[in-house]
Amino acid sequence: MNVMNDLSPQTREQLGRAEWTKSSYSSGGTNCVEVAALDGDVIAVRDSKQSNGPSLIFPAVQYRVWVEGIKKA
Repeated sequence: MNVMNDLSPQTREQLGRAEWTKSSYSSGGTNCVEVAALDGDVIAVRDSKQSNGPSLIFPAVQYRVWVEGIKKA
């Protein structure tokens, strides 16, 4: 997982053109997350209220493990 300060210029550029999808569980509330698939089997996650804020960047495998862990919590 990376935060914005550690990202390559290529990843920053991808975030700028990413197609973000809001969680299907958000139901229009204010506590939502958005995800975007980036090149190289990478997933970005951000707070929908702070679209210009930081993003969490995961390799897709780690993202799936993270999501499964959340489901079990």
